[in-house]
Amino acid sequence: ADKEAAGSPKFVRLVAAKNGAFSGKVVASSNAPLTGLRATCAGLKGPGGVIPATNVEIRYGLPWVAKRGGRTTPNACLSESPAAQYAAGTPAPIWITVMVPKTAVPGLYTGEIVVNVGAATVARVPVKMTVVDWTLNDPHEYVSWIDFIQAPDTTSVEYKVPLWSPQHWKMIERSLTLLGKLGNKTLYIPLIAHTNTGNAESMVRWIDKGDGKYDYDFSNVDKYLDLAEKAMGKPRVVILQVWELY
Repeated sequence: ADKEAAGSPKFVRLVAAKNGAFSGKVVASSNAPLTGLRATCAGLKGPGGVIPATNVEIRYGLPWVAKRGGRTTPNACLSESPAAQYAAGTPAPIWITVMVPKTAVPGLYTGEIVVNVGAATVARVPVKMTVVDWTLNDPHEYVSWIDFIQAPDTTSVEYKVPLWSPQHWKMIERSLTLLGKLGNKTLYIPLIAHTNTGNAESMVRWIDKGDGKYDYDFSNVDKYLDLAEKAMGKPRVVILQVWELY
């Protein structure tokens, strides 16, 4: 946010292209513990009408501790929910991301971020976004090669949902959607257990029919491919993990 000399927020300034996502932030803080923080934005008005609230994402910067190989690594993440409480003097970053429609009319769009603590409104921060007359390609058309591994088991462990449960599939779809916004071009499907991506089992179920004969259940693979194509477009490369160096 641009600030006045006294340090109070003046406004959040964004410069955006059509068909892209652009972010700014404000930071809340209090001399006392901060409980019940919540920010909203009702959308942005401009020469092409209203960019609705559904195109405006509010997220909160939070610490996130990762544990790898016995080591604890402090990181940060953007969460759709704020912390339950912020200690006195602890900054509470509030990120606003606007998804600008491909059909947006260039010009100045304005709105505000309303910051609440509990039931009380503590700040109204204006947002000024200039949309330029330039249209970005859809993410799957980006020329940069983006190769992220979406690991279903990791999603299950991180969010504590049973593997392949309805809740797990919702988290997988959300994960693939975020990768789609980056223009991710690859998809990894483990066909053996215990690869270095941390999967406990193959995505294809082996059904023992006795006498050394097996049948195969491809339902998880089929659903995974359908979700990936919906979220990212058709992957350029699908990697089938059939052996493991480790």
